[in-house]
Amino acid sequence: MRNRRGLAVVRDLWNARDDIARVADVHPGRILPDAALVAAAVTMPSTYDALDSMPEFSTTGARRNQRTWWRLIKAAQT
Repeated sequence: MRNRRGLAVVRDLWNARDDIARVADVHPGRILPDAALVAAAVTMPSTYDALDSMPEFSTTGARRNQRTWWRLIKAAQT
């Protein structure tokens, strides 16, 4: 990551993913793959539909928490 917003996206998604995984007692990668963290930070989707169409966010765990991911990405962009 070469900018602060990208780093903020990765950090926020990472922390939320770990919290969700801890509560569900599963490996964080099953909630959201590492590739999705990087892809979100690099692409910085501008709409919810853009995030939804990203292949890295097509897993069951990612879709289950899609609104959380979108909220965190938008917060990091501002």
